[in-house]
Amino acid sequence: FSLWSRDQVKFCKLPKGVAHDMYAGGRGIDAAIRPYVLRLAGVPHRQVFDRLTKVYLLEFWEDPELACTESVLFVPAYHFGETGFTVNCSSPTAQVSYDGPNQTLLFRHKRTRERA
Repeated sequence: FSLWSRDQVKFCKLPKGVAHDMYAGGRGIDAAIRPYVLRLAGVPHRQVFDRLTKVYLLEFWEDPELACTESVLFVPAYHFGETGFTVNCSSPTAQVSYDGPNQTLLFRHKRTRERA
């Protein structure tokens, strides 16, 4: 199985607003390109991405032993570039920012528990 094939370049179907030259020849890239955690300030509990509805869910627990309170997620423009996205967060202290050129979401929060 390959993710790129020369004979697929002219048949490549891309989401609206996605540059053709970057993904031309891609096969299965709709499933291969997905949001994921680059750095997590906690313990992962659940991570799910539904490529059809474009819903990404990340659940994690804070780890008071970690010095870091910053998480970084890859949010691909391939799926979310044209339509954008909404962030729902259960932390009342969270600050969220998006870096479009790097396709990353930065999530900062204050500790709810102190380190031991």
